[in-house]
Amino acid sequence: MKRRTLILLMVGCLTIAACSNNTADSAGGNTATTYCGTPGDDWGWAVISGTEIKLDFLSPGSRFGAYFNYGVGASAYGGGSNLVSPGLYGSGNQIAIGVNSDAVYVNGQGLQQTTAWTVGAGFEYFWTRNFSSTIYGNYTEINYNSTVVDGRWFCAGGGAVTQPLNTGAATCDPSFKFWTVGTHHDWFPLPGLRFAVDVMYTGIDSAMDGQTVSIATKQGNRPSGVYSSKNLGITSVIFRAQRSWGAN
Repeated sequence: MKRRTLILLMVGCLTIAACSNNTADSAGGNTATTYCGTPGDDWGWAVISGTEIKLDFLSPGSRFGAYFNYGVGASAYGGGSNLVSPGLYGSGNQIAIGVNSDAVYVNGQGLQQTTAWTVGAGFEYFWTRNFSSTIYGNYTEINYNSTVVDGRWFCAGGGAVTQPLNTGAATCDPSFKFWTVGTHHDWFPLPGLRFAVDVMYTGIDSAMDGQTVSIATKQGNRPSGVYSSKNLGITSVIFRAQRSWGAN
């Protein structure tokens, strides 16, 4: 059994451009732009970890992998670089929705950083030298603090402007949970030739579940308007036939 473990600590600064009072200075005259009235810089950070364990004693090539990421003010690392703000529409006027960001602010307030974390794992077993099956899953949370939620910043509260997402309910929380579980099977009949099938379920749990929300922008064929926020999911099936040259 062989094991490889990776742990990274990422630290970065959320930079806001300076506001110059010298409007005659074309290089720094930012008084009439959104650079003015913004908060100062703030530091975000993230921890990224992962491990892979070779399980050749089960069968040659079998392995187990897992990871855990956590970030504050660094959602692309804590939540994963491919994670975006979800907007999954269901039947009728249903939607699972949330907002992914590094930080938010209103005039006169400092940056309120978003907390993001994710955990995932997968196990691949080789039945033969050229046929394997994998099961995998992950769970991610994007959370906003009480200043943002209680102040209703995403619903024009606390001096904020009206957002494309708005609710008249008492709770205005754009936090969400994102999770997947799936399996895929790979067959390599010849070197460089791969046939595979992947079945995956994706779930989105919105902090606004059960509320009525107003969507101000059109999304694809779905018009703007009033929707019912729900926890929704979708099942996807992918078939793959891939040919690579130069493979061993």
